[in-house]
Amino acid sequence: MVTFLRKWMERGRGEVSLVSMARVFATLCALGIAILSARQLGPARRGEIVLVVTVAMIASEVMFLGADVTGRIQILSRRGVGIEDFLGLTVALTLLQGVAVSVSLIVIQRATGIIETDLIPLGVFLGVAMFQAGMLTAAGFALRKPVAIALRDMLVGLLPLVVVFVLVSSRGLSTEAVVGLVAMGYAVGDVYLWIVVSRHSGPIGLRPVIWAQLLRSSRPVFASAVAQTAALRGDRILIGLAVGATGLGVYSVAATAVEVPRLLLISATQILANRIAAGQIEPSACLYLVRRIVVLYGLLLTILVVVASRLVVPVVGAGFSEAVSLIVVLAIAEFFLGVHLTMAGVLTGLAHFTSLPVATVVGGLLITLGGLVVVQGGGVKEVAWLKVGVFGVMAAVSSQLVLRGLQQPTYLRRDPR
Repeated sequence: MVTFLRKWMERGRGEVSLVSMARVFATLCALGIAILSARQLGPARRGEIVLVVTVAMIASEVMFLGADVTGRIQILSRRGVGIEDFLGLTVALTLLQGVAVSVSLIVIQRATGIIETDLIPLGVFLGVAMFQAGMLTAAGFALRKPVAIALRDMLVGLLPLVVVFVLVSSRGLSTEAVVGLVAMGYAVGDVYLWIVVSRHSGPIGLRPVIWAQLLRSSRPVFASAVAQTAALRGDRILIGLAVGATGLGVYSVAATAVEVPRLLLISATQILANRIAAGQIEPSACLYLVRRIVVLYGLLLTILVVVASRLVVPVVGAGFSEAVSLIVVLAIAEFFLGVHLTMAGVLTGLAHFTSLPVATVVGGLLITLGGLVVVQGGGVKEVAWLKVGVFGVMAAVSSQLVLRGLQQPTYLRRDPR
């Protein structure tokens, strides 16, 4: 049995299935927290939680500086970066992440008054834990440790859900409790994954020269990450500025529902990129795999729309009834985003890092310029349709880049060791 499982895990399908199942479990736990907090706290306070979490996510994705992607690929392809160097860079960037999150939350709190002061230290804790989670997950993929990554995802989801359920039962739930417990879940998962990764590492490498080399090669990925973060996370900020915390709370329920399959897609595209980088998938097979992934993603979204549209009001309450009309629009946007993310996974695996920022920069500019119009005179529906247009353009651009890249692929030079 053990031999069978080991062989199954060596195949791309087995690795994707394991990581995907764990992320589905974690996502369902996160959805449970969202539902419980929405029912007990209402749209306004749920919107406050979403804003803090969004700031933590944005800061994390920017502070990666692209090193999570290029570091993973360079370790897999044996291009001179060791896991010790990657962990050392993680420690250094974690300190900067704490400063970035604290400054961001203080500025938003003073400018808008939406965030309570008590949430700021908890938001910083959450931002640091999220950043560590992203970097350690990249290290786990680089070491080919999908089981450890899957267990981490389950810990991150399950631990806070259990405590939130207890607090809901005793009517003791608060915005501070939700943010703090989610941060705790990430922190516990970080500790576990750090232990696993460190077993395959020597002393942490404090070599700024290697860090500088890695960060220089990460610049195109960093540019792509910043632009993609604006495109993917900017909608929450726009909603918060346009209509306040209540509208953000309603919008987040619809957005959270349709974003559930995205974690499955991200698992598939990460492993697709890893296996292309390791030479286990030939470029000639990429388009066939891309078509299969995109079709399955579309089917998942279709099923979700049918189910979620009927369950939103009964599950979270009548105060969120406007979310029903948003689900279909946001699902269309998610499908286009899925096409883009799949194409970006192929480009990453082929090490076409300079192509990655093209589609995301276009998307980031479009949502920023369109957002200026929405904030002045729009609302939640306008933001949803803006996402459809932005993600559609990103999907078209990234698809063209992949077709061009597969005609003239750039193969990674692997260290013969």
